[in-house]
Amino acid sequence: MEITVVIDYDGFCELRERWDGLLSEASYDSVFLTHEWFSAFIQGFDLMRKLNIVLIHEGTELIGILPLYRMDEKRGWVRVCILKSITNVHTPKYSFIMKKGVEKRLPEALILLRQVVPWDVIQADYVSHSSATHRCLGHVNSVTGWTVKVLPLMQSPFITLSDDWETYYANRFSRSLRKNIEYSIRKAQKNHEVVYEVIVGDRLDDKDLKDAFVIEDSGWKGDNRSSILKHESFRKFYSLLAREANNRGWFSLRFLAFNGKRVAVDYCLTYRGTDNLLKTGYDESCKEYAPGHILRKYAIHDAFSQGCDVYDLLGAADDYKMKMTNEVDTMYRMYFFNHRIKSRFMKFILFGAKETAEKMGVKSILKHIFGTPNVSMRN
Repeated sequence: MEITVVIDYDGFCELRERWDGLLSEASYDSVFLTHEWFSAFIQGFDLMRKLNIVLIHEGTELIGILPLYRMDEKRGWVRVCILKSITNVHTPKYSFIMKKGVEKRLPEALILLRQVVPWDVIQADYVSHSSATHRCLGHVNSVTGWTVKVLPLMQSPFITLSDDWETYYANRFSRSLRKNIEYSIRKAQKNHEVVYEVIVGDRLDDKDLKDAFVIEDSGWKGDNRSSILKHESFRKFYSLLAREANNRGWFSLRFLAFNGKRVAVDYCLTYRGTDNLLKTGYDESCKEYAPGHILRKYAIHDAFSQGCDVYDLLGAADDYKMKMTNEVDTMYRMYFFNHRIKSRFMKFILFGAKETAEKMGVKSILKHIFGTPNVSMRN
């Protein structure tokens, strides 16, 4: 086994063909692991000069990719090297990319990586329960003897489209939600011409993206400054992602319009049988018609019609989502600590100090100093 590390954006771009080839043979595949996703992410969030993308080779064959970037931080008087997953709160799911059948070799790769990059902590966020990374944890512990800490970040709901639409809608949507949606549709159709519009391929232009971002900004996300338009990095990322994914036939915008005015939007990525709801929003001025709920019915029906296997709601398990499904995927934050002194120091800061504080009854003080590791994502 051989480890190499790509530290520049040009080197990352040169990986596209091999990246796609490995992902097609990986034990866990997702649109959020594609070269296109990371390309938009790295550019949008300005990580081009921080990359530490780890390539794992067996002879001439690429068998693994660890999409990481490097953070050199000073904790107290100690400078530590943290290799972090290329993620943030805009990432629904993450995993190391490992060829099917070689996941058990991850510990060997991490040991060799320590010789190439003297890392003290590896932190991976939004790791799916079903991912290769999560399945490898036991092997890392048993082979290396290192400490791996796993923290649940959130549960993310999805819908398995195993029934036909009529059966699903009648049996898996809650009765109250169905009643509210049908009432909202009748009310909207009484006062407006209601149109469901899907923008894909050559139909996509800058105006469509602008309309989508304006709608998303009009609600609570705009009020609390978490919307796409409130941050240049967010706008850049979602614009680049739309172009990259649209070139591959994965992207769509779904609009709900009243009398020709777009009042709700879904920003979606459809990849290998999974329809992913990445961002959604509606015009607050039309909230009496519950346009978001109307759009959700049309969009899920559309996923059935397109022959998708899964409709992934993504984000946190908000109450309204759980009225459509009882299926969830758990997302984790994982820390890998080796036996070096700095790594043990970081483990104490992140976990040992808090555990000691709990026993001593001063947990709130240390929480203020060190913060909390729990984060969430809403779409």
